[in-house]
Amino acid sequence: MRVQFDSSKNAELLRKHGVSLAEAWDIFDQTYIVDAKNDDPEQFRAIGWSRGSICSVSSEVRHHTAGDFYHLVTTQALKLGIRVGYEPKVHPRS
Repeated sequence: MRVQFDSSKNAELLRKHGVSLAEAWDIFDQTYIVDAKNDDPEQFRAIGWSRGSICSVSSEVRHHTAGDFYHLVTTQALKLGIRVGYEPKVHPRS
């Protein structure tokens, strides 16, 4: 699976939310939950473990002549009240 993201936004999200897009990409290497986040443009949110915390990462599928790829849009660690509902459904990598 190919992925891309804006490097300046990556640094901004790390500073603002404590997790970067590069780190959040780890979510896709394990059990995670996906749901639709937005219709225009079509975006999906994946929720799973990254850096020892449950995080969400929003992405768009982009089409290119070299093949489709995921463009990561934003990420953040989930706050305790929200995280508790997802903990039984996602499992950290062993």
